[in-house]
Amino acid sequence: MGAEEGAEREGAEREEAEGEEAEREEAEREEAERVEAEREEAEREEAEREEAEREEAGREEAQREEAEREEAEREEAEREEAEREEAEREEEESEGAEREEAEREGSQREEAEREEAEREEAEREEAEREGAEREEAEREGAEREGAPGAVRRGRW
Repeated sequence: MGAEEGAEREGAEREEAEGEEAEREEAEREEAERVEAEREEAEREEAEREEAEREEAGREEAQREEAEREEAEREEAEREEAEREEAEREEEESEGAEREEAEREGSQREEAEREEAEREEAEREEAEREGAEREEAEREGAEREGAPGAVRRGRW
């Protein structure tokens, strides 16, 4: 019976060793699955983080582009306003220059008309003076020649 017991004991030890080996292999398999699940979870979280970063970068880029567009529009509006103001200023200067020219021409015309009127007045006064001197000389000459009646008849 000793051999039989030895065989049973060996069989029991073998079964126990095989059971322990199976448990160890099961524990290793479960550990490998747990490690793989953790790795996959870490990869998923990394992918989500990267996607969130891409989305945030996209939002920031869109905001930057919008800000640049608004800045460009503001600068364009300011440039157009400056050009409009410059055109208005030039128009006002042109109108002012035209007004000044018209006033200068008007003043020159008035000065020329005044000078012409003064010249004509001086000529008229000169003609009247000469006429009065001539009449005076003729009257004096007629009186000297003894024709006082000529003066009375209104010849002169």
